Amino acid sequence: MKETIVQRIQTLNDKYYQHNEKLESLIEQNVKLAKSGEILNAETVITRSDMQILLSISGSIVEGNIIDIHNEGLMKCKEIIAQIDKELK
Repeated sequence: MKETIVQRIQTLNDKYYQHNEKLESLIEQNVKLAKSGEILNAETVITRSDMQILLSISGSIVEGNIIDIHNEGLMKCKEIIAQIDKELK
């Protein structure tokens, strides 16, 4: 069964949301805060290999998938609008 563009957008958005939850969890587990709320060990957290892997995956998800499918969805919407406009004239 072939996914529609809308289904693909929803699937990729869900995967990206789940990925960001992993990233958030890793940050929460490793960040140390001062009483003022300032992050004390940002460089240590950001240079961890597991953090680097998650950040790399984030870029791949967005650049290689999400942007493309959203652009495709916008193009299809414009095609539909053009067809509607043509029918209404």
